[in-house]
Amino acid sequence: MLQNILLPVAESPAFEGAFSTALALAEASDGEALLDALYVLSVSKRTGRFLEDLSGMLGFEPVLVPETVEAWYREQGEALLASVVSRAEAQGVTTRAVWDQGAVLERVVNHASAADLVVAGVGEDGVVALSGQGECTADRFLKHCGTTALMTPGGPVNFSGICLGFDGSDGSNAALRSSRRLARWMKCSVHVVYVDDGRKPKIQDPVRVAEDHLKEAGLEVSSALLSGEPHEVLQSECQSRGLGLVAVGFRGRVGLPGRVLGRVTESLINESGTALLVSR
Repeated sequence: MLQNILLPVAESPAFEGAFSTALALAEASDGEALLDALYVLSVSKRTGRFLEDLSGMLGFEPVLVPETVEAWYREQGEALLASVVSRAEAQGVTTRAVWDQGAVLERVVNHASAADLVVAGVGEDGVVALSGQGECTADRFLKHCGTTALMTPGGPVNFSGICLGFDGSDGSNAALRSSRRLARWMKCSVHVVYVDDGRKPKIQDPVRVAEDHLKEAGLEVSSALLSGEPHEVLQSECQSRGLGLVAVGFRGRVGLPGRVLGRVTESLINESGTALLVSR
């Protein structure tokens, strides 16, 4: 069950798309989901203790600033967070303000570990809308985030339908479960796509499991078995059918420096202008 939606708060146009999407999901959940709005303050005043201040002195987050400057940033962050909570509750969405201080990506990832879904906006430059002064690209964010993430480029997600990439793997089964839940909430169809790229072993009825699982929930389902590069095929199917979201499973490998995104996921996030759901 999807109970907690984490929304990193930032003052940027990309954040507004994520905000609208998170509100729409929480509203459609009929009280199942609680929205956590998170702001991370990425500056800090000096403690006077050399080892504690060393990282900030070298320019890493949280960046060391004079006390008056930290107070200004804190005031701005608190005002932004309060505004987001007020706007959400004005639409009847139960929202909790969550405040933290430190390195932004590290703190967001930490809070994400206790959430069921992270909704984050992505700007035209590929940078994720996270609070704080540092920048984080979408592929770097997904490498580190251990929770299912919905990335919204440009604006709110149009839930006209979900294009689900499915191949029977553990990752695609996670995407299947997420797609079923979101499609049920948003009352939209799911288009299941199996892409034969010549690298995977052939399997019988590759989309049958996904179709049955979705139809059990009373959803409208279609499917296609296609050939080509998976990220190109999924993006083409999504655009040609007027669907607003591509859903895939995380296929990265852990235990490697910085983690490694799966080839399909990385291509979709770097080349696609469509909203992307990456499930774990």
